[in-house]
Amino acid sequence: MQKPIKLLKGARDRLRSNTFFRSTPSEVANLPKPDFRPSCAKNEFRIINMTSCHEILYCDAIFHNVEKGSYFNKGKTKKMQYGVWEGRRVAVAHSITSKVINTKADFNEHVTNLFRLQSPFVTQLIGFCNVSRIFFTEYHKRGSLDTYLNSNEHITSDATERLRLAVSYLKTLNFLHNQTEGSLVVCDSNDLKGALQNYLVTSDRRVILNDMDDLPLVNRYGKLIQCKHQEIDGLSHFLFSEFSYPKPFQHFNPYLLPSLDAKIDVYKIPDIVQAILLHSDSYRKASLNIWRKLMKINEECKDPSASTRPQTSKVLQAYENLLKSL
Repeated sequence: MQKPIKLLKGARDRLRSNTFFRSTPSEVANLPKPDFRPSCAKNEFRIINMTSCHEILYCDAIFHNVEKGSYFNKGKTKKMQYGVWEGRRVAVAHSITSKVINTKADFNEHVTNLFRLQSPFVTQLIGFCNVSRIFFTEYHKRGSLDTYLNSNEHITSDATERLRLAVSYLKTLNFLHNQTEGSLVVCDSNDLKGALQNYLVTSDRRVILNDMDDLPLVNRYGKLIQCKHQEIDGLSHFLFSEFSYPKPFQHFNPYLLPSLDAKIDVYKIPDIVQAILLHSDSYRKASLNIWRKLMKINEECKDPSASTRPQTSKVLQAYENLLKSL
């Protein structure tokens, strides 16, 4: 039997002892308790109808035991395919060869983050093979948050249920912003649709992170990050105000991109929540009433000065307090 192929040098050893992306006990205590998901070790998984945890699948097991079906989505760095493992549907991601994007680096980053961040706030990794640059994750039939907001299920959901979905999104963002070494920033979204596509909606209607190939770390010692080493055509209300480069008539240079912190994610919160609450006319009056009650904290999120925007935990607390009062 072939030995499991290592993703990166010494990766399996680091997974056993790594605390780089693991929250400290005090931070975990302050995080909202997630909805139930069976607990497994970092190198294991358990999906629907499984009674015990199973070790992550590697190349041999993938090619012999996973049936592949039709493709259902394609992005800049990967295309998605339906798969079946032991009678259970899974999602199969294939890296796309690109002359512009380093898809090998994206693949390594994505799978490494899937390993390190395994929790109820991210999609479950089932297996990977770095030779073919494919990985498997748990399949969620509700699809991305963007897809779900256009579904009849969401359109007919009441205002309280929509607020509960927004709170779930904030729980996931709060988890990312409260890691031992600092905050992980969701850089892979320059517009609202792209941001919504980064998340999945589970069977119990939780919002979890799915796209993890661009999560730079803002550490606790002041080291900032840059988002997107590529030009963005035009700016919108969705993009963080500090992203003011390139200026009109200025040539794009990736080395001159502004330095940022986790407050760029906070700036996007009101837009994402507004999409969740007010996407359709159903229950619009009740949803608008909730939206008005959130106006103060949302205005703070949109503060032009990143340093004065609230922490994600404060935003989450405001939303949870409102949800409890309904």
